[in-house]
Amino acid sequence: MNRAGKDVNVIYSEGYQKNGGENLAKRAVAAAKTADVVVYIGGLNHDKGLDCEGADRTSLKLPYGQDELIQKIAAANPKIIVVLEGTMVEMDPWLHKVPAVLQAWYPGMEGGNALAAFCSAT
Repeated sequence: MNRAGKDVNVIYSEGYQKNGGENLAKRAVAAAKTADVVVYIGGLNHDKGLDCEGADRTSLKLPYGQDELIQKIAAANPKIIVVLEGTMVEMDPWLHKVPAVLQAWYPGMEGGNALAAFCSAT
């Protein structure tokens, strides 16, 4: 937030969890409606069957309702950047509805700073 400057208002809304409910998605969509730009950060985690060692991926889809969430957010605010962490996923359900996708792979501890530098061109 320091890179954005004092005149920028950042709204954070967690839109999904492993065992999350529809209320999280509703709050994220409501936040997206009020935003100038949405930076959606999602992707895979290291749960079994997703992006982990010792088990194959069971699907190429995003887990935890993220495909549906991205579509709802894009409908609420078409100025959305989708940032995906982890390995590649199927994007067919929503790719044509978003203007930008950034594949961050495994950004590590400095991933937030790297993303901020990228978005602010610093």
